[in-house]
Amino acid sequence: MTTVPAAPDPSLEASVREVWTEVLGIPDIDATTPFFEAGGNSLTAMRVVGRLHARHGTMSLRAFMSHPTIAGLARVLAGAAAPAGAAAAPAPPAAASPVSGAAARYPLSRAQRQMWEIANRLPEVGLFIVASALRVDGPLDLAVLERVFAELVTRHEALRTRFEDVGEGPVQVVEPHVEVTVEVEDHTADRDPVRSCERRMAVAGREALPLDRAPLMRVVVHRIAADRHVFFLSMHHIVCDGQSLTLLESEAIRLYREIAANGARTPRPVPLGSGRLAEQRAEWLTTGAAARQRAFWLDRLAPPFSRLADGPGSRFAELGTASFARRMRSAATSAKLSADDARTVSAAAHRHGMTDFMLVLGAYAATLRAWSGQSDIRVATNLANRAAPGMDEVVGLLTNTTVLRMSLTDTDPVAVSRQAREVCIDAFENQELPFEEVLAALQDRHPGAGAVFDAMLVAQNEIDAVTPADGLVFAPYQSDRNVLGAQVVATACDFVLTVVTVEGELRFELRYKSATTSEGLAAELLDAITTAVRATAAALIEAA
Repeated sequence: MTTVPAAPDPSLEASVREVWTEVLGIPDIDATTPFFEAGGNSLTAMRVVGRLHARHGTMSLRAFMSHPTIAGLARVLAGAAAPAGAAAAPAPPAAASPVSGAAARYPLSRAQRQMWEIANRLPEVGLFIVASALRVDGPLDLAVLERVFAELVTRHEALRTRFEDVGEGPVQVVEPHVEVTVEVEDHTADRDPVRSCERRMAVAGREALPLDRAPLMRVVVHRIAADRHVFFLSMHHIVCDGQSLTLLESEAIRLYREIAANGARTPRPVPLGSGRLAEQRAEWLTTGAAARQRAFWLDRLAPPFSRLADGPGSRFAELGTASFARRMRSAATSAKLSADDARTVSAAAHRHGMTDFMLVLGAYAATLRAWSGQSDIRVATNLANRAAPGMDEVVGLLTNTTVLRMSLTDTDPVAVSRQAREVCIDAFENQELPFEEVLAALQDRHPGAGAVFDAMLVAQNEIDAVTPADGLVFAPYQSDRNVLGAQVVATACDFVLTVVTVEGELRFELRYKSATTSEGLAAELLDAITTAVRATAAALIEAA
């Protein structure tokens, strides 16, 4: 346990405040204001922990969650010393090398290699496409938008990357220059412009992007009316993850405003390229820190692995069977909690030193236990994996899968939530080891052990709508038709629950295998999950 002295060093408090301001973008935060009340979330908490660790050689997520104020963290830093031999994941430099005149070649990460092999087997199928869209209200200048994407392609190596098979296997090739086209589709003459736009986006989200041509990206502006557009962006997952997509949208908005107002962008350091980052992480795999994380996961994920459908009286036994190809196809059902309910969830979580994600995980796991009859519940999640300084602005496939394993012998929602908190903290502090490395180590030690998880939980962060002085509004595009959801998903996982806060509401999407799960069963499961979230929040409020 960390010893916390009574009075922190003022310089440490100033250092913590500086990091909070960098991450949250909010100056003058009171030293006693809890992080989540100051506007923080799970993602920004990890950034703060990573930056403080880089500055001071010590800081854990557990300590952060136990003392989530500027003053509290300063006391933790004053009373802690960096553990001997500690080694974090490599911190990339603040800026990459300038663009040269020659193409650069880098090896693929294990995750990219697996994705490349599957995509090459099914080149006409849009297996790994990630897509997003923004509503644009106001006078959009297409010439400015074209300049924006020319800047983005120059700034981010991932947008200039293609993949080439050199005989001994694939390499990623970063081209020095790449042209990007901003396509325009005009729906103003259609009977229902919005429906036409959504139909085209749904099709584009399923179209394959050839891996041998850069950019692995498509940009389309759909004109709905004279001053109403939808900005659609799709990319191949091999060079982009969900956090990258959000980053690109945010950068596009910022660059658009700068160029429209001043005729030029504000100079900023070029972030590290994803190819060089893959090299750095390959080097990190040989360190003692990687060995310690490998040992942690071999212990935490030791078999046997029970399946949700195998429990006595399991509702999941109703799931059908299908071939691998048919099981890749998915469908989704959605639900939401009101803004009032969402505030209750946040208040309940924060009173017990946990995040909203931890509360939802506990409710999700409890529902899976109730439906399956199994006490061993393993839920995977995707972490942004950008805690180290300089990683916030890197575009690429950085996200890492982590398995959150819970033993639910006690089904009291307060006890389940507390276990979810501990499981998350342990997992998040061992998140740098790529999941593919974890699976390989498990396979070596336990051949044929079976599926490590049956379900996933993914938390997403949306871009907030902002009304600027020029009247041009960029906001997340919302539709009841699920036009941006992937219809083909290359995972054997039966259920993927996505949670996102939009305009204060907590929105849930449960993606399921349409070949094995009925629409009615999926809707009933999601209803049970959201009911459990409300009940868990109420129980935590009462226990506070």
